[in-house]
Amino acid sequence: MKKHLFSSGEVMFEKNLKQLEEGLFVAEFMQYADVGPDTEYICVGRLNDKKAKISFILADDQLEHVKMKHTYNILMQSDLLNANWKKYTVNYT
Repeated sequence: MKKHLFSSGEVMFEKNLKQLEEGLFVAEFMQYADVGPDTEYICVGRLNDKKAKISFILADDQLEHVKMKHTYNILMQSDLLNANWKKYTVNYT
């Protein structure tokens, strides 16, 4: 599983933020092995100022767009973070 950092532009334009039911998540980096329908993405950061790790699976309607961007090597971590998710779990670390 590779570690993928958010770019400085993503951070500057706050593309590393996601509002969840639990509160505001500020992402630091993403980990994943591949881009596919059952890929589990792990995002590490802070949720309401507590260290957290969020595991998620992309919603089916997001997969085609993400796979295309990955194929052309233009996939940004914010594309994954801000996509619709099928499900996710939060683990505080």
